[in-house]
Parts: sequence; structure tokens; C-alpha cells
Amino acid sequence: MGRRHLLTAGTARLGAATLVAAALGLAAACVSPPAGAFARVDAEEGHRTLVCADCHAGPLADRGLAQADEATCTASGCHTDGGPAEVVLGSVAFAHRDHGGDSVAVMECSGCHTHPTPAAALVAEVDACSFCHLSEQAAGSTGECRLCHQNLEHAGLTSQGVEVPHDDLPWIDGGCVRCHYDVTEPPVQVSPLRCGACHDDVESAVDDGAGLDLHVSHATSSCIACHDEGQHRIRAMSSSVSLQCADCHREEHEVAVTAGFPDAATCNRCHAGAHEPQQRMVLGLVDDLDAPDPSQKFLDGLTCRSCHQAAPASDPAVPVRGRVQTCVECHRSEYATVERWWREGTAQRVALAAAYARTAVSRVGTDAGAEATAALDEADRLIQLVDTAGAVHNLTLAHRLLATATERVSQAYTAAGRTAPPVPDLGREPNMGLCSYCHYRTNDPWVFQEMSGAFHRDVLRLSGGG
Repeated sequence: MGRRHLLTAGTARLGAATLVAAALGLAAACVSPPAGAFARVDAEEGHRTLVCADCHAGPLADRGLAQADEATCTASGCHTDGGPAEVVLGSVAFAHRDHGGDSVAVMECSGCHTHPTPAAALVAEVDACSFCHLSEQAAGSTGECRLCHQNLEHAGLTSQGVEVPHDDLPWIDGGCVRCHYDVTEPPVQVSPLRCGACHDDVESAVDDGAGLDLHVSHATSSCIACHDEGQHRIRAMSSSVSLQCADCHREEHEVAVTAGFPDAATCNRCHAGAHEPQQRMVLGLVDDLDAPDPSQKFLDGLTCRSCHQAAPASDPAVPVRGRVQTCVECHRSEYATVERWWREGTAQRVALAAAYARTAVSRVGTDAGAEATAALDEADRLIQLVDTAGAVHNLTLAHRLLATATERVSQAYTAAGRTAPPVPDLGREPNMGLCSYCHYRTNDPWVFQEMSGAFHRDVLRLSGGG
């Protein structure tokens, strides 16, 4: 097959001693079969009929470290064509045959395909990919992630069951790492103790290989023979998409809530989608929208925990809730007033939209036809979403949803053959960087110098206006 793996810039910068420690040692691809027995590989298809000696040989077979030369894989009757042209590993599709054939470091089939015991199936782990693609993982940008993860439909739901359109990622300005913010990178430091599995005199082996790229001389070795397994994984997700119960609940049902129990899936069995409205509002994921409209708070990197913090000496049985004091601690004291304006302005608009919808239900009736009924149902759902989720999570989207709700009510009148009364005036639309973003109460007079000049300059700076 002649596959060669890319020696990335990250690997090339390693010191000589580190390279030696990383590359010395042979693959623990197969352990020695029990005396007087032939241990068979419980793998798929043709591998079921093989014994270890059909593929593995070498001077270290007595240690359970028999080498698997690539020639045995491509021999007549086996993978003479070098294996499939394309494969899918995890969520990544890539060209398999002669993969990395023009790269510097030579690595044979056993570099990726391993099995820890004779009874285990031969598998290829994503860890093998991560050791070569160091630079792509370290970059932390959407463009780099998409080099491998081209089809993103594999991760579709938040902790509360909200569907995330991974095929339309440009709506997330921060890229993949905005949600998957802690992805492991494979360590390049390998303990010389790993070398001792094959080399009796580790010190001499390290000295002999100093300054050399030992990947070439260990082409039949498995990557994970030297490097630790389990490297390229998502270790942490933004709480905006993956809620941790212990972040806000410290005692429920007279049971202490810890970081390990219960998780969101456990709680959702009884409290299905308890925080779904809030997640939808923060992420801007509402079915009625043509495209997602995430909150600026989310795009700026805030998480649920950023604002929801426990008050000092609070009752453990009371869940942590958002506190205006948290806003003040990060911003200026004036934001306490702004937060109140947002809550009051939202309550005014929700009341106007709800009253408009109730009147329509009584006038149009339940037998007005499917189109009118569907429009009224949609309006009610949007109003309830804003009221439950809290507009403070995404003020601009909340205003849009209430405006859409009143439009649907007007359409219900038309569908029922009736004349719609005037749509209620929901007041000024909040626009970041403009006065309407803070002064959100309906018909609220803007009093000159009600806020300090320093506050206004701070708002303009945060909104990109100066």
C-alpha cells in the first residue's frame, strides 16, 4: 500500500530527545498466543480465518510485540489493491489508498490499524489521524476543522434536544470552537519508559537515535505504541449547547447535585426540554426563522455560567438564577438600569401581542379553517417562547419573534375572511449601537444625560461603533 503520513510542522519542531522518545518502540499490535494454541483474530470477513503468525513476525514476538509488515497486508489474496479508495472514520471521509503517500514520515498499515489482543477486532482509531494532523487541531479555527470534518450533520442536538444546523455553520462567527471549545491535542512528549517495552537498554537506544527521525525506522509500529490513546476528543462544550445540571442546581429532590450526577439526559427523562426555550433564544434556533439568529452574547463567548451565578450564602435547594449584579460586575453600574428596561419593555410587548392574539381567537373562532388555526397556533407558540425564554438572552430576536407573532395573527383574520384590526405598535426595534437597544420600554421618553457620557462611549465600543 505504501502509505506515508504527513510529518507536520508541529512534530518537526520537536527536540531530538523528544523525537527519540516518541518514536522508539514497536507496536503492541498482537500479544503472543497461549502456548500450544493458535489465537485467532476476531475481525471482520477474511480476518476471521487468520492466525497471528499469518501477519505478525519479528524478534519480539515472545514479548507480545510481533511486527505486522505491510507486505502481508498487500500479499496475493489479501489487499492487493491497497484497500478501499475512500473510507469514513468517525465523522471524517478521506482518501484511504496511498494516504499521505508523498509525505516525509513513512508509516505502514499497522500505524493506524491495530488490535490490542488477539481476540479483538482490527480497528483504526482517530488517534492515529491526530498524531499527524497536529497543526490542523492546534489552529482552532472553523476552516481548519472543516479540512477533515466536511459533513457536520453528525452532531445535531443540544442537551435540551434543540436541533443545530451544522450544515450552515457561517452563522457562528466564532467557528467550531465557539461550541466545541476544548478539543484535545495529541501530546508529542512520550515517556522513555514506553521505549522499554522493546529496548532493554533504553538509554543507549535514545543516545543512538538522537537527532534522527525515528518514525522512518519504526514504520511497522503503531502510533499508539508510543503515544497515549484517546487524544482527539471533545472534552468540553459551551454550556449554551450542553448544560451541566450542577452549574445551577446544587440540591434537587433532597439529593446533592454533583458534577457527575445527574446529567442533563437523566433530568430530561422527567423534565424534558426544561431549558429548551432559553437555548433556542441564546442560539437563535427557531423553526420559523429563515436562518439562525444567535445572541451577540453567545457570539462574544459568554456561557450560561457567565451570568447565572449563585448569590453568597444562598440556599442550596434554590437553583442558581441570572442576577443583575453579575452584569454590573463585568460592565458598568448603568447596566442594572438597562436590564430593568429590557425586562419591562419585553413584558409590555408580550402583553400587547398576547392580547391581540386572544382577541383574534374569540373573533375568528375555532372553525375558521386550517390555515387560520395554524397561524394562530404559531403566534401563540412564538409569544410563549419569548415569555418563557426571556428576551434578555437575545433581545433583537425576541422583538422579531413578537413582531412575527402579530403578523401571523393578522394573517389568521385574512385566512378566515375577516378584516384584521390594526397590528399593535410594539415600539422601537432594538438595534445594537443605537439608543433603541437600551431604551426598550414602549413610548419611553429618552431623557438627555439620563446616562453618563462614559456609559454611552462604553456601549459604542462594545457594539463596534467606536
